[in-house]
Amino acid sequence: MYLSKQRLLLLALIVILITISVTYTIFWIVNPDPSTIDSDNDGIMDDIDAFPNNPKEQNDTDDDGIGDNEDCFPFDPAASIDSDGDGFPDKWNTGKSQADSTSIPPLTLDDFPYDPSEWEDSDSDGIGDNSDVFPNDPSETRDDDNDGTGNNADHNPFVDLSFSLSINQITLNKYVDFLPWAQVYIKILVNDEEYITWDNNGSNYYIWKGVAKSISKSFFFDIPESGSQKYTDIEIQVFDQEWIRKDDQLDINQDNDLVSIKLRLYHDSNEIIPDSSVVGSEATITYSITLPEEIEPLNDSFEKTFRWRFKQKLHSITLDIPFQKYEWAIQSTINRSPQTQTFNSKAMAKFVTVNDSVIVSLADKLNNLAITNGYTDLEKVNFVMSFVQQNVYYWDDNASKNQEEYWRFPIETLVDGRGDCEDSSVLFASIIENLDFDAVLLFYIIDDNIGHLATGVSDLTVPDGYFVSYQDKSYYYCETTSIGFTVGEKPNDITEEPEKIIQVE
Repeated sequence: MYLSKQRLLLLALIVILITISVTYTIFWIVNPDPSTIDSDNDGIMDDIDAFPNNPKEQNDTDDDGIGDNEDCFPFDPAASIDSDGDGFPDKWNTGKSQADSTSIPPLTLDDFPYDPSEWEDSDSDGIGDNSDVFPNDPSETRDDDNDGTGNNADHNPFVDLSFSLSINQITLNKYVDFLPWAQVYIKILVNDEEYITWDNNGSNYYIWKGVAKSISKSFFFDIPESGSQKYTDIEIQVFDQEWIRKDDQLDINQDNDLVSIKLRLYHDSNEIIPDSSVVGSEATITYSITLPEEIEPLNDSFEKTFRWRFKQKLHSITLDIPFQKYEWAIQSTINRSPQTQTFNSKAMAKFVTVNDSVIVSLADKLNNLAITNGYTDLEKVNFVMSFVQQNVYYWDDNASKNQEEYWRFPIETLVDGRGDCEDSSVLFASIIENLDFDAVLLFYIIDDNIGHLATGVSDLTVPDGYFVSYQDKSYYYCETTSIGFTVGEKPNDITEEPEKIIQVE
């Protein structure tokens, strides 16, 4: 059929229009206008949503890659994490340092990222400045008796060492110098040095035989708290004044070998011997010494002793865990069931408190024991695993907390002495990371959607041991809930591949 030139042009125009229309439609479908799309259904269109695929985040004010809702420092690109909410970051963001902090003053890293009451340790003694009475002295942290001397150097850390001595009266027991009276004055020596002399306002005391003379003199002596001297000697002397010859020292002690009263105050026990007046052959002096009362030592920590057996040998460790830190852990508003809601690996990893000073101290004690016993790296990991297995009594969350799920911080598990798979695994991972092994959490799904958590440890060689591969490393399975399992041994009911592998930071 013959088509005129006009019809051919019209047909070509129609084809061009159809082609343009189809092309535009396809382009629009493949590359939709971001101002009209809300991919994560959070009410913020993609073109202004910094996180178009995350309904929990929309803005990143400081451009550090962390959304403002999760970022504890949304206006400072240097840091994002503040586990204890005290305003001091746990660590710097990757590639950042304090020099990158835009806060005024610049942010400072938290020396105690899991203790909201502490953030700085000026003397690096493991005790935060707010609790350390001597924040610039690494050898001292406490002064329980408030005497200005630290407990470690103090002869008696629960007493402000001192005494008050009073002379009440003197009685002449026999004639001296063939007279019925004596003219006396009193000397007090402290540590063999004359400290004070008492008389009757510049005159002597006239004392008649058999008649008690009231004296009523007293003084206070503050004893140095430190040094090599472990006791303080006190001596009471009474003299009868002579006009021609040297003054006579009256015998005021019934002990044949002594004429004065000699007392010794022992610093460590805060007691004085003898503790009462004695009768002398020539005179009797009635005195009293008052010592300060001991204060009750501060009971501000749990003292936990852990015992376990490894390679036929019984081991023991004692650990002090501050009440305040435990209270912070149990009162934390952190999500206690991070695997039952939207699976959140970061939320799970937050329970692994590698930098907690209690965990650091525990890891050091375990490491020292391992070194003393000459354990290899593999034996050291098994040693730590046996510590956890034998000191964390298995108790599911329904029984212990009346909750379906309740993840514990390691410090809670140590104080409570109980927990289920996630609690023992998190504790184990926290310790292992301190011993320079790389750890991950391994989350498995068992029958009926029951979850199970274990720990994977790398930087080891375990012949025939079960492991999972993650980021080009082999992580050997560690079962912490049952006694007897060693590195690389997996229970039969655990599937071959974990549902999730959670990186421990």
